[in-house]
Amino acid sequence: MELPPQPASTRAPKRERTQQGRLASKSQGSAFDQMFGDSPYFAFVISEAGRLLACNAHMHSLLGPFADDVPAAQLYAGWVLPMLQSEALPTARMRGHWRGEVELVGHDGSSHPVTQTIEWRANAQPPSYLCLAYPLDDYDVYESRLRFKYLFEAHPQPMWVYDLETLRFMVVNAAAVAQYGYTEAEFLHMTIRDIRPPQEVERLEQNLAATPRKGADQSGAWTHVRRDGSRLKVDISSHAVTLAGRPCRLVFAHDITERLRLQAELQLRGRALEASVNAVVITQHTADGDRVEYANPAFSQLLGHAPENVLGQQLETLLGLQANDDHQQAVHAAMLSHQEVTLLLHIRHRDGAQLWTQMHVAPVPATDDAIGRHVCVLTDMTAILDYQAQLEHQANHDALTGLPNRVLLSDRMAQAITFSQRFGHSLWLVAIDLDNFKLTNDHLGHQAGDELLRAVADRLCACVNEGDTVARLGGDEFLLLLPVANQRPMASLLQLVQQAVAAPLTLAQQTVAVTCSIGVSVFPADGAEPEQLLKHADIAMYRAKEAGRNQVQFYEAAMHARVAERALIEAELRHALAREELSLVYQPKLDLRSGAVTGMEALLRWQHPTLGSVSPARFIGVAEETGMIVAIGRWVLRMACTQAMAWQQAGLPALRVAVNLSARQFRDQALLEEVRAALDDSGLAPQYLELELTESLMMHNVDEAVAAIENLKQLGIALSIDDFGTGYSSLAYLKQFPVDYLKIDQSFTRDMLDEPRVAAIVRSVIALGHSLGFKVIAEGVETAPQLDYLRSNDCDEIQGYYFSRPLMPDAFAALLRSS
Repeated sequence: MELPPQPASTRAPKRERTQQGRLASKSQGSAFDQMFGDSPYFAFVISEAGRLLACNAHMHSLLGPFADDVPAAQLYAGWVLPMLQSEALPTARMRGHWRGEVELVGHDGSSHPVTQTIEWRANAQPPSYLCLAYPLDDYDVYESRLRFKYLFEAHPQPMWVYDLETLRFMVVNAAAVAQYGYTEAEFLHMTIRDIRPPQEVERLEQNLAATPRKGADQSGAWTHVRRDGSRLKVDISSHAVTLAGRPCRLVFAHDITERLRLQAELQLRGRALEASVNAVVITQHTADGDRVEYANPAFSQLLGHAPENVLGQQLETLLGLQANDDHQQAVHAAMLSHQEVTLLLHIRHRDGAQLWTQMHVAPVPATDDAIGRHVCVLTDMTAILDYQAQLEHQANHDALTGLPNRVLLSDRMAQAITFSQRFGHSLWLVAIDLDNFKLTNDHLGHQAGDELLRAVADRLCACVNEGDTVARLGGDEFLLLLPVANQRPMASLLQLVQQAVAAPLTLAQQTVAVTCSIGVSVFPADGAEPEQLLKHADIAMYRAKEAGRNQVQFYEAAMHARVAERALIEAELRHALAREELSLVYQPKLDLRSGAVTGMEALLRWQHPTLGSVSPARFIGVAEETGMIVAIGRWVLRMACTQAMAWQQAGLPALRVAVNLSARQFRDQALLEEVRAALDDSGLAPQYLELELTESLMMHNVDEAVAAIENLKQLGIALSIDDFGTGYSSLAYLKQFPVDYLKIDQSFTRDMLDEPRVAAIVRSVIALGHSLGFKVIAEGVETAPQLDYLRSNDCDEIQGYYFSRPLMPDAFAALLRSS
């Protein structure tokens, strides 16, 4: 179709021939002009090479103007050209003619659908095709290709026809152009392989091999590639067609990307429902109640019902709700509501166990706006509510004993005081503290100590009435809140408490008996506020401890002074060492046979800048209770060793210095190393150090005491039992202790001349000590008759005011020089 056009003349009635009509060749011009010059239809001649040789005036006026040698292809829409080349012209050449529907296109872009006849004129000079085209409006073309093309082009889904042999696109519609991004011209130079990703080419080949030559085919879902490289999912269906005489397939490509996305989303949501730990139920509203239409596995797990037994059942029945109870009525009302409702329900597991669940009910309207279904989401709240209850219990109760703690006690005290004020009843607040609990705890271990505290808690609870409160404030301190005390035998109750606490108890395979000190404050006499009553009960309890323990003290206003003094002593004692307020004095020991000084006892003194000289009786007990005695005792030990060595270096006689050990020091695991370090650092030989141990300290745990004393003795130091006779030692135990001295307590020395029984005790102690190989020292000797009595009964040594008061280091050195 590339031959130069031939001029053609047109002759219209009553008008001159136009210049454009002279395009046909001279050999054809007159005949063509005579036949078609005035025709109201399109008429033109095409050379074998596809060039326009001649055309009539009607064609010039609607499609032109045409330049010389114009290709005939410019006359047609793009979709027509494959059909002309492969079907129309070959058929006309073979059969002499061809008829079909095509689309002519003007230079201005106008479209002219026509039915066209093409005749092959082999005898013409040159041979050519005569083309006559008539508007489709003049013909019945319902089944025409052009009508198919219109339907094909306007279809909203991508469509194309491809050649089964070459796989090239024959024609594509506008939806394919829009969806895939290729122009129509680009499509017509491509094959169906070009829109596949590489990984699907092999599958395409297999599919093509299996596709029937005739009939329809559903090849399923495919991935296609757009011009920009993006991908889409399509569902392909095809039909066998013949186009331009070639076997082809008409393809419908349904974009299923969104459908697959929605399916994936639905699957994901379905999986979420199935995997949800929350029970999800969908019920259908019926005349006889809401029946379960769907239940996820979590629902069956929550209530214990088999999945096959859930569907069709009433939800309220599955929840185990009793008819007409509050929870059943709440669920029934929620199912009738048009609003979303959240309920907290007490439901029942299939095995009868009670559960707490939060149920959110969401109505799903039917088409008539009535409620058709409900979506119910149940969350198991049992563990959460139990945990909240546990946290609340922990916040208000002691973790060890389960008794109310200070928080709950304060709340109950406020309520009890309000009740007592309203009805005129008295109220007792009883503070109870175990005596020497720290020693038991340190000796037997914390586990045994905890067991003792739990046992005491149980015993106290057994002593009181239902309306009373037993609380633990911490450590070994308990408290009883006893309302309506004026109508009860309170003295008997306090006695019962003392007896219950003191009952023997086996701990760590040892029988233990502890006593308690009790302080009582009374409402309204001792205070009108909870904190005031608690403070006064504590003061009375500390007074009971000061008075000797294992007794009851009622609060008195005078007790405030003692408490204030103790608080002051404790506060100031914490800084005494750092401020260098502590010092040592030394009391000499005298040999009764030779009259020579044999040693000295180091005694602690505290000189406070404002309190003055503080008596040991005022601060030693505080140091013991607070634990400060360990650090103070360590300092005393080092200072005494250093001073004894300093005297030796000054040329004074080498004497043994005695240092008292507290109970806390004796049980300190570091004691042995501290004694060794004090000797090493000072340079004092071990035989010049004596440690004094109280009798009660050693009797508390005989086996451990013996082991500790033996370890100390291996250092080469001397040991003595201080205050002997006050601790009720067992003679069977006494013989096990590898000690050097027994010290008769000064209380016996003071009364032995006036009390025959005390004198007998002194004589017995001396005789006992000598029989066991101990030397005996008497403390507190203040008179000559006392000295004579002790000498006459063969006491070995004495110390006391009769010979010398405790002396400062310089004074003691002077004493040694003068003796």
